[in-house]
Amino acid sequence: MGWIERLTGNRAALSSSLNAKKLLKKYIQGLIQAENYPTITEYSSSGWKWLSSGQVCYLTSQGAIGLGHLPIRAANGFNLITKSAGEQQIFQEFMGMRSIIPGNAVFLQYYAMTALLTALFKKAGYQIEFSTALIGKTNTKKTTCGEIFTRVFNRTASAVPEINFSATEAAIYEIMDRYADTVVMIDDLTPSENDLDAREKKRKLESIIRAYGDRVPRRRSVAFASNSAAKEFIPINGCALITGETFSGGKSSRSRVVILNFEEGDVDNSALSYYQENLHALPNFAYDFLRFATEHVDEIMETILYECTKIRGKMQGIIKLPRYIDAYGILYAATTVFKNFILEKELLNQDETHNLIENDRESLLRIIQENDAAVSNVSPGIMLLESLKFAVNREGIRVKNVAEIGEGKVTNYLIYDENFIYITSEKLWECGR
Repeated sequence: MGWIERLTGNRAALSSSLNAKKLLKKYIQGLIQAENYPTITEYSSSGWKWLSSGQVCYLTSQGAIGLGHLPIRAANGFNLITKSAGEQQIFQEFMGMRSIIPGNAVFLQYYAMTALLTALFKKAGYQIEFSTALIGKTNTKKTTCGEIFTRVFNRTASAVPEINFSATEAAIYEIMDRYADTVVMIDDLTPSENDLDAREKKRKLESIIRAYGDRVPRRRSVAFASNSAAKEFIPINGCALITGETFSGGKSSRSRVVILNFEEGDVDNSALSYYQENLHALPNFAYDFLRFATEHVDEIMETILYECTKIRGKMQGIIKLPRYIDAYGILYAATTVFKNFILEKELLNQDETHNLIENDRESLLRIIQENDAAVSNVSPGIMLLESLKFAVNREGIRVKNVAEIGEGKVTNYLIYDENFIYITSEKLWECGR
């Protein structure tokens, strides 16, 4: 074919393409004028939505779980990355996550489940008014475990916590508002290098704890906001997971948090590696669990109301602080929802399900009672001893045997012999401060 033929052919193709575009434009204009076109409503956040039609659904960026025909979705950033698998396999992979950190895994699984039902708990009259904190020294893998057990959306091998304590308070609140009916991780509560940084971190921590503990929307002025879509009220519609090396706060703040301690050697590295490679395990379970919840919204809210009310009466005297009684009631209600999910899907038989749920309830109660005792028994003496332990672990104070001191200046050390440890009151107070 010569150049004349090629040019003529290209012109014909170009003309055909231009005509097609004109026809498409005309067709679209006709649809707009007739208002005869499909629309998709996009919500700024994920989570549960009550529609004017009376339907209740849980939104992701891909649409409504279990109700894919509805023309609604969440904004970008809430992708549920799943992998095709049978219900039994999905359940077994989810249960296998407990091998990662046997002491704390059960609590983290139920915390993730309750977070997915945050709006249903609120509608039932029992808001989730506690946060969870993973506390341990550096390299105890608390942040990694937090990601594995709570990140439902946008799971990738390179995913990092959404926010940390170096962010501004305003930025933290923006993230808290964005993540509804799921867990947002606020990472890296570390010891401060100076008093100013310590005060700033403590203020942020108090704000976070009380925001999730009281569920009162934060109000801000939008009169001069550059973003026209800025909200005057920032609601708290999800749950928070805090990670750090230490936790400080008064009795009121501490009672709004359930602390899970991480020690070296607690985490099974081979199990952790498996779930770092198989990131679909939690999203797969979340999809099945939320599809079940969508089909049983009213029953779940009735379960929440019944179980939480029952636990309030039953736990008097067993758990001292009312806030921890309610925290256990919420987790107890989640165990009942999980039990109903297992039985309906026939994932275990009746006896296996009964034994699993009873054991889980015992584990959850033990953790709540440990936190209840820790808050109830706080005293200045215990606080100073905890501070001393932390200072030693962080090498913030030098430790020597009495035989090593010789002529040295003893006031700079923590000294020990076969029976006692010795420290000046000034040095002890410095550790506490």
